[in-house]
Amino acid sequence: MPFFSHVDLFSEFRRVVYSLNNDIFFPQQNRLVTYYIEYGFLAVLSPFLKDPNIVFFLEDVSKTTSNMADYFIFINHPSVFRHLFIFKLSYLICDVLTMWVIWLFFDDKKRACIAVLFWVFNPITLYASYFFGRYETIPLLFMALTALLLKKKQPLAAAFCLSLAINGREIYVVTAPIFLLALYNEKEKWRQNVKTILLTGSVLFASVVLPILLERYFHLSPAFAQGSVYQDSKANVLYGMSFKWLYPLVFAYFFTLLALQTQAFISYEYKFIVGSGVVLACYFLIATHSAHYVAWLPLFPVLLLNYVKDPRKLGFAIFAFFMTWFAYRLFKGDINLFTLFLAAPFNFEMTFFPSLSKVYTQLVGETGSIFGPSKMLNVLHNMYAAALVFLVYRMVQSGRPLNNETVE
Repeated sequence: MPFFSHVDLFSEFRRVVYSLNNDIFFPQQNRLVTYYIEYGFLAVLSPFLKDPNIVFFLEDVSKTTSNMADYFIFINHPSVFRHLFIFKLSYLICDVLTMWVIWLFFDDKKRACIAVLFWVFNPITLYASYFFGRYETIPLLFMALTALLLKKKQPLAAAFCLSLAINGREIYVVTAPIFLLALYNEKEKWRQNVKTILLTGSVLFASVVLPILLERYFHLSPAFAQGSVYQDSKANVLYGMSFKWLYPLVFAYFFTLLALQTQAFISYEYKFIVGSGVVLACYFLIATHSAHYVAWLPLFPVLLLNYVKDPRKLGFAIFAFFMTWFAYRLFKGDINLFTLFLAAPFNFEMTFFPSLSKVYTQLVGETGSIFGPSKMLNVLHNMYAAALVFLVYRMVQSGRPLNNETVE
């Protein structure tokens, strides 16, 4: 865990260090929950940081993304590995707590063991949190709690946890309509359904508008954001679908509604888990995205292992999804992700150790026009897409009928 990082991790925590030293409590309108958790951990562990005024110096708060000069000061400092461990400690703790929530979620503890093993050793979460060094495990903990509370028939508490997840990572706002749809119970009277959906919907709505209200009525100014999050270019990508590759969400929603309508079940948590999982899987099937974004997905199929008659079938689909993602990303590589930044002061340029794509190019030699790296990359990408389709199929087929008999 302490030996790997990406420049984004340094950028993230130099903002937190700056906030800690300057008593900033409203850094931006988005990801506030993630920020406060990082802030709290670093506030406790700040005595263990070495030379923070030098290593994490931030001159201009409007330019918080690290440049190469700043980053090289960070990775060449003698305490770089200590700093990396401290930064990732909050991610590790949230990851372990998520594992515990997964264990509590399962009715059969043998299946719980399988699910926990899938979670602990899946390469996607390991890469996102400990290699790339992103905060994905924080909102994932609240998503797991949302599913568990739905299973315990506590929709208001579940809505609160989902609100925390949304304010930990903006993407989870796409699961909010699925959450409300999941609360509709065919056996309840329509008045009870309306009451439940309105109460939980109010909690979710408040979580989205609360940062705006805090800024407006307490005259707060986001330290690290220029203007409203809903006017920011990154937010427009998510909420306004500024790029065409976000339209898979529309496809995924329609597909999910059709899939949910063909299932005979009354379980709140199942509808939420399978709906959210299908939407995200369809999104990754078509969208261009960073490697660590896929960490949003594994939690949902892992939880669905609780419902299948034969866990080997869904388990095989999850395993295929993990392995095809790993093969595709390993072969694709990226000089910015897999060499200079990942192993902080240790990179391929120093050892002259070739990347997998370079080794493959050398091996295919004159046959490159037929089996060239670009063609091989497309093959691996299509295998990954096929694994996602297969995973979606298995997730949709994992439901329970009304008589609570498990079917596959």
